[in-house]
Amino acid sequence: MPWRHWFDADAYVGLLGTYSDHLVLPARDRARLLAAIHDMAMRDFGGRVPRSYLTIVYLAQVIPGA
Repeated sequence: MPWRHWFDADAYVGLLGTYSDHLVLPARDRARLLAAIHDMAMRDFGGRVPRSYLTIVYLAQVIPGA
């Protein structure tokens, strides 16, 4: 089921700061990137950023003796 979560700019930048592709950046570059994303979120999205997700649930049945 698709769903969307809205992050405020601070929470969104906090989330991005946990991603490994951002963590491997040199600290100065990472800080500049996240600051630019924060500024863009405030300027272009009114401080709220939508993030879309897809949830998939798999069910299985155990068949005794199989």
